Amino acid sequence: RFEEIRSVGYHVAGTNHQSLILNKPMTVNVNYRSHSGILNTAAAVLRCIFTVFPDSAKQLPEDKGVFRGPRPGVLQKISRELLTAFVIEKQNGIIV
Repeated sequence: RFEEIRSVGYHVAGTNHQSLILNKPMTVNVNYRSHSGILNTAAAVLRCIFTVFPDSAKQLPEDKGVFRGPRPGVLQKISRELLTAFVIEKQNGIIV
C-alpha cells in the first residue's frame, strides 16, 4: 500500500530529509479513457459484489465519465458462431 511506503520513508529519512518523502496522492474520480456507459455498468457490478462481500476490498467513490458512449450490453449464453458473427459485423468498440 502507498501509505505503508510513505511510513517507511518517514522512518528511513528521519526529520532531516522530510522533503524526500512522496506527497500523498490525490484521488481522481474522472475517467478520461472510458465512457460513462462502461463506468456505470462497472459501478453496478461492483455494487452487487460489495452487497454480497462488503469487506472484500476498499470501496472508492464511483468514477465519472467525461462523455457518453454506446450503451453497453451483456451477452449471456450465446453460441460461439453468433458471437463471432456479432463481433465481425459490429466491431464498434466491443470487448469480449
